[in-house]
Amino acid sequence: MRSHVHARAMTRMALLLGVGMTSAPVHGEDLPFVFQQVPQAETPGSVFGGYAVSYGRRATPPLAPDGVEHAWFAGFHALETLSARLSATLATRERLEGRAWRLGAEVRQVLLGRERFGVDLGVTAGYLRELDRAHVAAGSLQAAGAVGPVEVAGTVYLEKAFAAGRDPVDVIVTAGAAFPVASFVSLGLEYQGQDLEDLWEREEAEGGARHLLGPTATFDLFGGRAAAGVGLAAGLTRNSPDVVARTTILVNF
Repeated sequence: MRSHVHARAMTRMALLLGVGMTSAPVHGEDLPFVFQQVPQAETPGSVFGGYAVSYGRRATPPLAPDGVEHAWFAGFHALETLSARLSATLATRERLEGRAWRLGAEVRQVLLGRERFGVDLGVTAGYLRELDRAHVAAGSLQAAGAVGPVEVAGTVYLEKAFAAGRDPVDVIVTAGAAFPVASFVSLGLEYQGQDLEDLWEREEAEGGARHLLGPTATFDLFGGRAAAGVGLAAGLTRNSPDVVARTTILVNF
């Protein structure tokens, strides 16, 4: 999740690829959606880790880099509802020379569980260090549930970068719905909105709001030990990215 780059041109297509693997069929982090994380209560003591590679053209983080981005992450479920996550990201920009590292730490707390309350609700709080730019405070509110057989989820993510020329607060919203069409296949529709603070700020430092919407498909493989996801999104505004692509591998121990 990256230094911000202005995006001023619009195209209509964005492609996202996601692949996930787990070593246990029941417990561990899941990959139910392609564009967003969801609150998950898991077995205490379980450990997860993974790798993601993203590509973006005229895109801005955290949706995607303007170039290629590699991310490594690892996490630990200290309690059933409490987990911690560390990440390291290396971005190679197309329009800016050089590379940029970003290191992060995040804590996630699940506040409500679906079995008792009918919805999963969680919050995250984190710190990011952009080695070539700024310190960043981050947090999110995550929710997920089901309407009949349809899985639904949404996230509001906030970032505050302590650097000149950056927005006071960056606001990112994601939402999605997925419907199982077979025991191991779900089809969905997901939305991403970035820099939504432009809706109420007269001067938005990073180019204005960006919106993406498109279909996704996720696959459970090998009895839940592995998963894969594919998504295609279209830019809905002039400032939307030209193209966004990402592949993720997730492993639970």
